[in-house]
Amino acid sequence: MTLVTWRWLTADDLCAWHAELVHAIGGTHGVRDAAALAAALQPVQRRQQGGDPVFALAALYATGICRNRPFIGHNLATALIAAGVFLQWNGHQLTAEPSHAVAFVRELAASRLAPSGFAEWLQGNCSKL
Repeated sequence: MTLVTWRWLTADDLCAWHAELVHAIGGTHGVRDAAALAAALQPVQRRQQGGDPVFALAALYATGICRNRPFIGHNLATALIAAGVFLQWNGHQLTAEPSHAVAFVRELAASRLAPSGFAEWLQGNCSKL
């Protein structure tokens, strides 16, 4: 059995990417709710021992951020960045057109798409590095 060593995202990572996003496109920087930010990371942290595939873990990061809305603004964009970076750090490149990716994150945020469906979408829109 092969043991997978994941490279995980942290709250500091998410805050840094959110700050860069606000700097690039405008808006208000900052965490709206620290508990919501911690909660956005918990489902992934609980699954560290479970050996979930990389796409399911990336989908859990995105789901936690876009549904918990820990930042003052740009939560959906931050969710997409988090999923993409997690995938990249763990050997995959998100290749979807930006408008297509945004549409799927909006569906995930509105609970019209389950995390498992988003994971399937990610898998179909990635290439191996």
